[in-house]
Amino acid sequence: MKRFFFLVLSIAALLTVFISCGNETATTEPKDSLPSTSATDTTVKPQITTQTTTALTASVTTLDTLSPKERQQLETLVQSNTEKALLLGNTTIDSYGSYRVPILGYMLSRYCNPNNGHTSETASVWHYTAYYAMISRLIDITEGTDANQTFKDLSDVTFDSFAFYSGTADVTTYLGTYSTTFYGVNRSTAKGKANVAGDQAVYDDQMWIIREMMYRYKQTGDKQYLDEAVRLSNICIKGWDYSLDKNNQEYGGIPWGPAYATKHTCSNAPIIAPLVEIYECLKEMGDSNAQYYLDWAAKIYSYTKTNLRDEKMLYADLIGYQRIEQTGSNGMKKYVSTGLAGFDGKQYTYNTGAMISGAVALYRATGQSAYFMDAKNSAAAAYSNFCARKGQITYYPNDTETTWFNLVLLQGFLDFYECDPKAGERFVQSFQTSLDYAYKTHLKDGFLPRDYVSGWNTQSSFDTKKNVMDQASAAQTYAMLAMWAQSKLDADDAKIAAAQQ
Repeated sequence: MKRFFFLVLSIAALLTVFISCGNETATTEPKDSLPSTSATDTTVKPQITTQTTTALTASVTTLDTLSPKERQQLETLVQSNTEKALLLGNTTIDSYGSYRVPILGYMLSRYCNPNNGHTSETASVWHYTAYYAMISRLIDITEGTDANQTFKDLSDVTFDSFAFYSGTADVTTYLGTYSTTFYGVNRSTAKGKANVAGDQAVYDDQMWIIREMMYRYKQTGDKQYLDEAVRLSNICIKGWDYSLDKNNQEYGGIPWGPAYATKHTCSNAPIIAPLVEIYECLKEMGDSNAQYYLDWAAKIYSYTKTNLRDEKMLYADLIGYQRIEQTGSNGMKKYVSTGLAGFDGKQYTYNTGAMISGAVALYRATGQSAYFMDAKNSAAAAYSNFCARKGQITYYPNDTETTWFNLVLLQGFLDFYECDPKAGERFVQSFQTSLDYAYKTHLKDGFLPRDYVSGWNTQSSFDTKKNVMDQASAAQTYAMLAMWAQSKLDADDAKIAAAQQ
């Protein structure tokens, strides 16, 4: 299968990576509207798309030309990771998803018992988004195969069925109360009718969707994905806390959801990198609103770093606030924060991972070295604190709600690798060994256990009710590792081609 070769005229030409965007203008919110600031052919290698070629920038300028043995090892790794991603991915699709008639849309189950195939509960929008993300990566690794169109068709169907999680309600923020159409936690039986009132919608769900809309936009160039990312970003930005403290400074931050006063790393960090991507795309289009999104990315990053980063350079779960509801002279309700109300310093892999990705994106867009150092320090801290070892096997926590948390950290490591491949190499590689061990030792009918090292536990609900996010993230992890290995081969090809100029 042919690959995209990142050809250049000189090594220097690779020092900056630009995201290629279309020429159309996205629908953006004006600056003054808010306060400023199945059977699958696996005999081919994956196509490297815009999602993975960004890693070439740094690696081309620092790696020596690969030896024939090193190339063979990488080619074998690409092939192996691709095959494993497809087996796990197809099992996930066959076991959790169903599509009967268009009026009911694409349905996804939250759990599946690997022993009998019985499914239970409908997936929340969070689970659904993780599943959608997996499909996008399967598209990446099957370019040029018969399976590729199947995955593209499935992506279209699942995208269309996001509408079953969409609804409209009056939402109170720190600016006022507005009619808002966004995604609820739970699925409705009809498009656009989901309950999004009160605690039935949260901002972090919108942010994970934004990330995947931008991924799909860069993958396809289809403007509908960019437009949806921009629309949801504007909703999240409108959730910002503009209340002033006793020193006349903004409290800042985006709460978990409109009904919550707590500010979480997960309701701020996930939007930073896609806001930078939106900026890059709109800037290339000549959209005058581009800078608005970069400014917000920097502002949200600053809040999260200042308030939620600990002394280890890892990120805490949340910080609590007291707030009241006020009614203005116009009769419009809004929230006003009045003070702090507790702190949860528990560390999760995905929080730090999302902040690493945000720091790398801001470094790419601004060139400010402080962002690079933040990413480097947090990546090293995450590796040191979260990565455990048993013999030659390195593995990450499995006692949280879902092992998908670790996938977000891997993405952070991959993003960091773009700007420092020498330091980032071992971070990314650390995800390979435990997954390989689980696949070789514990694979059962296309499923992997929650604990990759110890294996199946029949007394644990983690293993008798397999979370779709766990299964989808395992497939996606293999796909991401395949693309990473392939990018190293393409970087070597680019370096050879440049030397021949």
